[in-house]
Amino acid sequence: MGGTVRVEVTSGGGHEPGSLFSVRVSCRVRALDMLGVPVTSTLSGASSSPIDPYRRSG
Repeated sequence: MGGTVRVEVTSGGGHEPGSLFSVRVSCRVRALDMLGVPVTSTLSGASSSPIDPYRRSG
């Protein structure tokens, strides 16, 4: 069984403290290959999180 995983950074800003960091992850899977049925499906999700404004950089 195999699949394709794709990770995409969707936030527009840099990595400055207080900015929002966003990613989208998708995975294309071959669901029923073990049964000989070539059915593919894409699973995806997205998440965003603020970068800690008190983090040290450098």
